[in-house]
Amino acid sequence: MAFKNIVFDIDGTLTDTEEAILSALKEAVEAETGNKVEYEDLKFSFGIPGAETVKILKCPDTEKALKLWEDNVIKYKDKITVFNGIEELLKKLKNSGYKLGVVTSKNRYELETQFEPYGLSDYFDIEVCSDDTLKHKPDGEPLKFYISKSGADYKETLYIGDSIYDMQCAKNAGVASALAVWGSKTKNIPADFYLEEPSDLLKILE
Repeated sequence: MAFKNIVFDIDGTLTDTEEAILSALKEAVEAETGNKVEYEDLKFSFGIPGAETVKILKCPDTEKALKLWEDNVIKYKDKITVFNGIEELLKKLKNSGYKLGVVTSKNRYELETQFEPYGLSDYFDIEVCSDDTLKHKPDGEPLKFYISKSGADYKETLYIGDSIYDMQCAKNAGVASALAVWGSKTKNIPADFYLEEPSDLLKILE
């Protein structure tokens, strides 16, 4: 299968943000609800928009809780790292003529503050955020929006992510999926391809 458009999720795929994002969320939820929450119980939040997460956690003021969470992440930014092998992979893909994109559940502000500082944005032609669509992962709309904006062919597009929401988004959009096992830490999520490490993608594209 000849893929020409490679689209990435961000959290758990390009950058290791788990500790920073969940620590910031835990602090925000406890401040807003007065209830103690366990770190492990917050992992469902990966792959869905922040506003949806704080609603599920029953924060009384969604906007206030979301802003507090976003501000808290900045406090923990020293815990965010780019996964080993990602930048090297992106360079190779770009130099080989692939069109690269991002489809993320981050909103535009989160993209600017939590992703752009790590110097990867220049590799991507198009970045789709949660602000850009009415429906979000696992719905296929974010990837369909990317397709319409980029002019890419569905059959020539591969979406790489670490969560079940990412894989379902790809399936619902009619796009091939690859699970970033280095981020998901499991293969128990249905996907078209499984990538143990970033360089495994090059084997698929050969």
